[in-house]
Amino acid sequence: MKNFRRIASAFGLVLSFQLLLADFVRAANLDWINVAGGAAGVQNNWNPAQVPAAIDRLLFPLNNTYTVTFGSAVPASDELGLRDGVVTFRFPTAHTATTLLGIAQTGDTAKLTIDTGSLTLLRNLYVAAPAGHQGTLTVTGSGTSVTASSATGRTSFGDQGAGIFNILDGATVTLANPPEFGMLPGGQGTLVVSGVSSTSPFPRSRFIVNNSSTDPMEIGTNGTGHAGVLFGAKMDVTGSMFMGQNFGGVGTLVVAGLGASDSARLNVGGNLHVAHNELAGTAANSGLFSVQSGGVADVAGSTYLFDPDGSAGELEIREGARFETGSLFVGNPATELDFTGGYLQVRGGTLDLNGNPLTIGSATGVPILELHDNAQAVINSPTAPALNVGGNGLGGLSVLYGSDLTVHDFNAIVGDGANNFGDLTMKHAGSSLIVDHALLVGRAGQGQFSASDGSQATVHSLGIATQPGSEGSVNILGTGTSVHVTDTFELAGLSSGASNAPGIVRVYNNADLWLDRPVISGNVWPTGELYVSSDAVLHLAGSLINRGVMDLDLGNTLGGVIQPIAGGQIVGSGQALSSIFAVADTTGRITPDGFMHLGSDTSPLGFHFLGTLDVPGFVVTLHDADSAVVGNVQFTGGLLNGPPGGIHVGLDKRVTGTGRISGPIRPVGRILSTGASGISFRGPVLGVGQGMNGTRFRFEPGSSFVGFGRLEASIQVDSGAVILPTSDVTLGRAPLASGVTIDGALVIGPGVEVDLNGTDSTRVNGLVAMTRGFIENAVTSPLLIRPLGRLAGNGTLVGTAVNNGTIDPGPSVNDLHFERLVMQSSSHTLFDVGNFAAGERDTITSSGSMTIAGALHLNALPNFTPVVGDSFQVLAYASHTGTFDLLTLNGVPVMNSMQIVYGPASAWVKIVQPIVDVPETPVASSGRALQFSSPGSPSRSLAFALELPEAAQVTIELFDVRGRRLTTLQDGSLSAGQHRFDANAPSTAGAGLYFARAVVRGGHETVVRTVRAVRLR
Repeated sequence: MKNFRRIASAFGLVLSFQLLLADFVRAANLDWINVAGGAAGVQNNWNPAQVPAAIDRLLFPLNNTYTVTFGSAVPASDELGLRDGVVTFRFPTAHTATTLLGIAQTGDTAKLTIDTGSLTLLRNLYVAAPAGHQGTLTVTGSGTSVTASSATGRTSFGDQGAGIFNILDGATVTLANPPEFGMLPGGQGTLVVSGVSSTSPFPRSRFIVNNSSTDPMEIGTNGTGHAGVLFGAKMDVTGSMFMGQNFGGVGTLVVAGLGASDSARLNVGGNLHVAHNELAGTAANSGLFSVQSGGVADVAGSTYLFDPDGSAGELEIREGARFETGSLFVGNPATELDFTGGYLQVRGGTLDLNGNPLTIGSATGVPILELHDNAQAVINSPTAPALNVGGNGLGGLSVLYGSDLTVHDFNAIVGDGANNFGDLTMKHAGSSLIVDHALLVGRAGQGQFSASDGSQATVHSLGIATQPGSEGSVNILGTGTSVHVTDTFELAGLSSGASNAPGIVRVYNNADLWLDRPVISGNVWPTGELYVSSDAVLHLAGSLINRGVMDLDLGNTLGGVIQPIAGGQIVGSGQALSSIFAVADTTGRITPDGFMHLGSDTSPLGFHFLGTLDVPGFVVTLHDADSAVVGNVQFTGGLLNGPPGGIHVGLDKRVTGTGRISGPIRPVGRILSTGASGISFRGPVLGVGQGMNGTRFRFEPGSSFVGFGRLEASIQVDSGAVILPTSDVTLGRAPLASGVTIDGALVIGPGVEVDLNGTDSTRVNGLVAMTRGFIENAVTSPLLIRPLGRLAGNGTLVGTAVNNGTIDPGPSVNDLHFERLVMQSSSHTLFDVGNFAAGERDTITSSGSMTIAGALHLNALPNFTPVVGDSFQVLAYASHTGTFDLLTLNGVPVMNSMQIVYGPASAWVKIVQPIVDVPETPVASSGRALQFSSPGSPSRSLAFALELPEAAQVTIELFDVRGRRLTTLQDGSLSAGQHRFDANAPSTAGAGLYFARAVVRGGHETVVRTVRAVRLR
């Protein structure tokens, strides 16, 4: 087809002339003779003088400037031929030319302007086809149109001469055949489509080429062709376009506007060939496709910028311009892609750089390359870097809507060089980035990399702000968005050291960042900031060494190890479910600003951090497969939860401030409480002699202190908590204001001494139990047993004890020794008594004074056999005042049958009347019977039932027939209602008679009951 068209171009005039001779009999050649112009329907304007008919050839040979108006009298002609002059045609009614519109075909120079109406061409349009001729066709004005309706016709400008085609001021030209500009050697063709009409509705100037089923439009095929789509104009080519197609051909096209409101637009429905010949072995020459500010060019097919047989094609895109193409084939981007601003979009096809590197950057604009709608780009480069976004100035690259970018061989750099800025953006599900080597974001300039909306990236290494003077940021966001780093991750530096440049990585909104390298996954250097927020996840396969800032804002980490060292910080809120490890370097810090989970449940080094852990007014939970190891912990009102294995406070480290600790804690270091609330414990505290001092320590229900050491602060032991010293313990901190309150239990073992050292009384609302232990309290801190409090067991109390509750030397026979004892009117003293001859009785002694008051409750052991005249000592003292107000036996008043005798050094109980039987069904002072029984006795097993009318503190003990205590069935609080206790006596005890004793303490009264049970073989 192309060879045929070249022959047609050379012999076009001869063929046209032969056709004219064939019709000579029917057609007339009419020459315009009126130099002033006029109406075409006036016969005297023509030679020969006649009104033109549709078959006539109308020729305009005058070298003058004039206007010809074609009205309804001349609606058609065979040919319109302008040989010379400057002529204007007007078509107030539509006109049709059957064969040809020819300008400067036979004359040297001719210019034709069509400024009104509509002209239809059924075949050919020639402007300056012969060599040496110059012709111009201008179509101008809103509503003015020229239409070439035949797909088999030909349109040529400057075939061998110089032809110009102007479409201006809102005019429209539509061609059914592809035009040629500068077809043959020496030919020069020019096309200008420009402007918007100055009259309402301000239509664009338009050039429409409907060549989708014919040959391509050609600019500079073998000659020189120039085209411009300017200032609001629009050009639509439904097929393909060639520029500088053959050897010697030069094609240039410029699309430019003045701004968004008058932008120019070119649409190519097929392919665009710039200095590219489709025929193998045929070299193209040169072509320039330029999109300037305000210009938009859209190529639906592929754009070719080079010819493997030799060419010099160039695509020029300037700031404010936009070029879109299905695919783009570039031989050498350095010479063929002059991209200094605007947008270049590859949509749905391929970006092929012929194995060359790509640099996107400019000092005069901001060039942005977009891969769009499943576009594919593979950059294979023999030189480094393979991809440079933001080199030489500013630049951007976007991978969008399922497109894929792969960079092989060398690094990809975003932001390289001082004062340079690069942006690499990925968006939408299915979009992907693969970099075989390093992706450097801000190497020496400023760089930004963003992945969002489900896009995926895999890079060998990722470096952000890697050199001094650089700046880099990475943003990873959205559900389904993930970035995998298979080797090193370096933020604000390189493996060789810090850059001291600002680097930021943000992972948020359910996105994922995977650092897949084992052992050492990467570094966050001092000026680096790593944000993981809004349910995003940082996945670690190895250790991330953090010398900068890691901010969790409701974000997560999983796996691996985080090492905050050299002043590195973890801040924010969320779940860092990676091992947290820093032992040798203790300068790191963790500062939550919301709830935070720290450490790994699956690693025995899940949380081993000897830096500083801040616990502000939030819940911080530590995870470890064993026990967490902490350094300095600073509370400002928060709660610290430990793992099941507890929390170990490192040697020479301190826990300070005001807050709460849940779970076991072993403070090898010190604990220093501050503020009125101090520090509360919700689990076991292991005392190993470390210092615990400050303002206040509270042991909440379920907590305990086990061990030894000095607790030098106000102490609060809640109900359900216990202090269990294994060696000497100090509670309180005189002379500083402090006090001790025991609502739970203080249990003192053999040989253990507890110093009560507060400046206020030690208040016991719970239990103080001693087994050959010692209590020493300061004069300023007497032991105050309050109405619900109880002092039990045997041992020595040095100091003053004030009983407003219960003193119970039991179980069985024990001795309590006081330095000074003060009983108050509401106090209860429990006293076990058994066989007089064997000396089975409790002993309560005071080496100083004793103030006696309240009730004395005798608890009969099973072998208690009272005889009138018998007596037994209950108290011993240096001096005394007062007397007991009430005497009971097993909870039943016995003031008539027993009598208390007070001597100067002791008090005795004397049996003055016969006691027929020891009461077994005592009644509470409130008048409500307490039911304590042995259901099913006799039986092969022992069982007891207790029904309580109200909640109470209950102790139930089992004795054999000789009065020996075998076991304790209950010792603690019980709710109102029925309770059952199954108790098998030791197998060595065998069958026989057993006794169970229940001591019930509720309100301000104590009730003791004993029940017998028989065990069968």
